[in-house]
Amino acid sequence: MAGGLLISLYIYDELSYDKMFPDAEQIYRLNADIKFGGAENKVAVVPAPMADVLVNDFPQVEATTRFRTIGSTLLKKSGTIRNVKLTGTTYADPSFLDFFGIDLLLGDKATVLKDPNMVVLTKSAAEKFFSIDEAVGQTLIFDSGDTFTVSAVIDDLPRNSLLSDYTLFIAMAGYADAKIPNWGTHNYNTFVKLSPLSESADFEEGLPYIVDTYVLTWAQTVFPGMTKEQFDASGNYIRYSTIPLTDIHLHSHRKGEMNANNSIQNIYILSFIALFLIVLASVNFMNLSTAGSLKRAKEVGIRKTLGSNRSTLIGQFLTESGLISFASLLAALGLTLLLMPYFNDLSNKQLSIPFLEPYFWLTIIVATVILGLLSGSYPAFFLSRFAPIKVLSGSGSSAVGGGKLRNGLVVFQFAISVFLIVATLVVYGQLQFIQQKDLGYKKEQVLILNDVYALGAKSNLLKKK
Repeated sequence: MAGGLLISLYIYDELSYDKMFPDAEQIYRLNADIKFGGAENKVAVVPAPMADVLVNDFPQVEATTRFRTIGSTLLKKSGTIRNVKLTGTTYADPSFLDFFGIDLLLGDKATVLKDPNMVVLTKSAAEKFFSIDEAVGQTLIFDSGDTFTVSAVIDDLPRNSLLSDYTLFIAMAGYADAKIPNWGTHNYNTFVKLSPLSESADFEEGLPYIVDTYVLTWAQTVFPGMTKEQFDASGNYIRYSTIPLTDIHLHSHRKGEMNANNSIQNIYILSFIALFLIVLASVNFMNLSTAGSLKRAKEVGIRKTLGSNRSTLIGQFLTESGLISFASLLAALGLTLLLMPYFNDLSNKQLSIPFLEPYFWLTIIVATVILGLLSGSYPAFFLSRFAPIKVLSGSGSSAVGGGKLRNGLVVFQFAISVFLIVATLVVYGQLQFIQQKDLGYKKEQVLILNDVYALGAKSNLLKKK
């Protein structure tokens, strides 16, 4: 049960991605499928002018926002010499705060990211440079020499969201490329919020209008005289589509993703493993209960002789099964708490048991009751059918019967166990292969230096060492 609970917590966390944002069910990201010059690409980014066109030409669009990820940056507080590396740096429209319902710890939403030299920091990023209370108005100097003013501080973004890796947001107004109406370059993660009564399918049906009206017009400035018919006949295409915000983490694997996504196939596999573990425990309980049936045969015989009917006995055995299930639940919770730190290291998560959430308790209590009833049903009906005359006369073996079903349960139990063991060995073998594969060089003699360009002229000196 502890294994099933750990896997269930992992699955719940994966399925919860991006659902914490207000109006998450109305938010979609724009995708692009591009074929040009024989090369086909499926990307999670679109051209810079797309956002304005969506707001102006599509009445069902309430709002848009864009991100232009640039990765990690080196910067320092004005007046200091120590550079600090921040990962997850992106240009962002000022609308992203309201769009995703992000509150400010410090700053004024009316002015955040309005000017080209403004930035927003997350709390953990701001603490690397100065006291939180003093952050707004401070100056940061990038390794390029550009200076920016901290206009706001926000709380660290939810770890189960596509924004989790971002710590520094730079005003999009300061990014020259964002102002150019270039429909040939796809670099911007663009999100759209539809009105509550709008259907995403209807919205998506209108996206070819953008290609015909804007993309081809731009293309004709690059390739004078080219017509739509010529473009289509060449086999090239640009097709825009959408994906719901809450589907991105498990269903999108395009170039230009904002985060490393998981796969829904992995969730299915883990769900089956968790189910197998629970079924294995249930079958084991059934086998142990029926294997000890001879010890309880006389009890059943005596109680039936004293007037107990079969329904009373079934109720007793099901109650016992339920109590055992709840005892197993308590043991599983304790074991889960002990294993949680190791499981988090293995899965790169920060999972915890949500003790304060009523939904969690309702779910596991209902699941435990159902599990207790299902796993205890066969032993209950099996034990309650003993004939008191045969049991009390000493012919207990013939009274018990049910050998074929018990043998079947044992075979089923071993089959699941063998399957899980084989699957574990296969995964272990693959991991060993990855770790021990000869890559053609000695890893112990290789050093990786991040941001070596920060050494400036000294980088050549380093190469000679």
